Amino acid sequence: MATLQSPIIKYLCYLISCTSNCSIFLAFISIFHSSCSLAAEKIVFRYGLFEQSVTVRDIRQYAETQQVSSDLASFLRYLSQKQQQRLLKALQTKIPLSIVAMDKLVNSETGERVLSFLAPAIARPDDSGIQALRSAMILGTKAPQGLGIISFLEAYPSDRIVVNLPIALEMLNKAGLLNEDTNINETCKYIIPQ
Repeated sequence: MATLQSPIIKYLCYLISCTSNCSIFLAFISIFHSSCSLAAEKIVFRYGLFEQSVTVRDIRQYAETQQVSSDLASFLRYLSQKQQQRLLKALQTKIPLSIVAMDKLVNSETGERVLSFLAPAIARPDDSGIQALRSAMILGTKAPQGLGIISFLEAYPSDRIVVNLPIALEMLNKAGLLNEDTNINETCKYIIPQ
């Protein structure tokens, strides 16, 4: 009987040690309660007082079928054909990591720096931007093909993701993801209704 209990006790101790980390605990809760209501349904792009939004459902539909809703079309019209192709490819790209591997990654020193760099681009009414990003990345890895933009959005712990567009574009610029000739203020004006 002692030999039977020993592996079980070791396994339970392992589970307890894994779930002691808050982010892994959230991942386990999400796995066992798939009807969790915490998920982004809409992405809101904010520029000052002006906002424009698109649903995550529309983004998923575009990634899977290339059908464009009217809300998404208002964003895509500002992208060249090449940029639209790159966006579609990015939406379809998945990273096949386990939840445990992603947890280790986002809780590493490098992961903390990346999350701290990204968090200001998402406006939140509380101070949990880093935790929300970490949670979405970990929970997004449980998607069938792994973590991708859509699984990240669908795992984000809020019904809306509010992107502070000037900050997000400045971050993309600092990361070298914008062309040198991109004028950030010029790019931001597209969100202002005409």
